[in-house]
Amino acid sequence: MEWIIYGIIGYFVYKYIKKNRLSPEQKEFLRIANENQINDVKIREQFLNTEITLAEAIEFQKKKTKAAEAKERKRREALAKAEAELIAKLSSHNNRIYFCYSLVNNNSPLYLINPETNEVLDSSATDLSNLYNEGWKLMDIDKTGKNAQLDSLNAILRFEKIKSK
Repeated sequence: MEWIIYGIIGYFVYKYIKKNRLSPEQKEFLRIANENQINDVKIREQFLNTEITLAEAIEFQKKKTKAAEAKERKRREALAKAEAELIAKLSSHNNRIYFCYSLVNNNSPLYLINPETNEVLDSSATDLSNLYNEGWKLMDIDKTGKNAQLDSLNAILRFEKIKSK
């Protein structure tokens, strides 16, 4: 009985190996596909099985790459737009919270903090001089670094808008 089971398993292993083995012609097609940067699995399989020509494979890969690039560009634009809207929203209040990687003088870069994720918004960079000129008053500074070295002196800064009389 065992030999029947081993025979059946052996048959399926043989079929799997035979099915997944490339002929010399397919190996050459694979080399050509790699040289022409045909990376999509489906396009590569079609080319290896001679369902499509090299020119068609290159064209399909270019279309797929362009579509992926366009999708990535739209994603980045949507993220940038969302961040710009968030910065505008955070900038409209009378209270702001900024983060500074190393607060050493009035020109040290400050960044708004996303209140939902606590991430630093790099595109919101400003400094103390600009905020003072815009009428903001520094209310509080909290050191967040573990030691007092200047390169580790991270800080959270809280500002309030000075009310005009």
